[in-house]
Amino acid sequence: MKVTQKAFSGPNDLQAMTALANDFPYENLHVADLSYRFSSWAMDFPENIQVWTDDDGKLAGWAFMQSPFWAIDYAYHPEVSELHP
Repeated sequence: MKVTQKAFSGPNDLQAMTALANDFPYENLHVADLSYRFSSWAMDFPENIQVWTDDDGKLAGWAFMQSPFWAIDYAYHPEVSELHP
């Protein structure tokens, strides 16, 4: 699966980010507390968030720099070896 990096574009991406993590809970951390983590003030800065889409434009992965927690949250589709080998 080929992926393309793109900038975070707001609520539609956020909904897709949550869905991706929930679709593959065993591959992705923090599924239980995504709503808490997504309420972080770090989300006010789109440059903290990056998303990757597949050839069909569907979200394949995302990463989010959580500066308040000094952590990076991320989720990915398990078939996307380019993001998480």
